[in-house]
Amino acid sequence: MPVKFNVVERKNLLDKTAAPKFYASAKADGEVSLKALAKEIAQGSTTVSDTDVLAVLNDLTKSAH
Repeated sequence: MPVKFNVVERKNLLDKTAAPKFYASAKADGEVSLKALAKEIAQGSTTVSDTDVLAVLNDLTKSAH
């Protein structure tokens, strides 16, 4: 799941004389289900199953409200 991004030039508001810097800004590119996200996370780990990750993500969304 690659992350698409734009490069954005931003000025330092605290130091008007400083040269602007460039930052990556993530771009939204559709939607991903929690189940697909859980599988993606679990693939990067050898000790956690996608079911375990999905349980944590479900609990996280309940806690956020």
